[in-house]
Amino acid sequence: MSNDPMRGIQEAIRASQQSLNAAVSQIESKNRQKEEREIRMLQAAEQTAKNTAVLPEMLDMIRQSTENQQEVIEILSEILSFAKAKSKDEAANRYRKVMKKAAELKGDIETATKLMGYATAAWNTIEKLF
Repeated sequence: MSNDPMRGIQEAIRASQQSLNAAVSQIESKNRQKEEREIRMLQAAEQTAKNTAVLPEMLDMIRQSTENQQEVIEILSEILSFAKAKSKDEAANRYRKVMKKAAELKGDIETATKLMGYATAAWNTIEKLF
């Protein structure tokens, strides 16, 4: 009978260790989830910064393109329409159409080149979604 108290103590210690291990596992899991969430938030912030970095350049391009301003606005709108495509083929067709329009743009070669760059960047982003 002298072993019974020791056995009870050992079982209590084992139960405490199991509880402690479970608590440590929960804390580690929550810490991993928190780190992953912070990484995703940072990536989203970086992507937002990249996506909006060209806006001032686009607005300046619209202001400077006085002779073909409406065409530039239409091409930019068509570039944004890539996101509405229901399939990769539809997006590719929109991309080709925009590239043709930009290449045929009368006047400033720099504006046409920038539009083609924006279209290519949008296409590369959209293509990954399909």
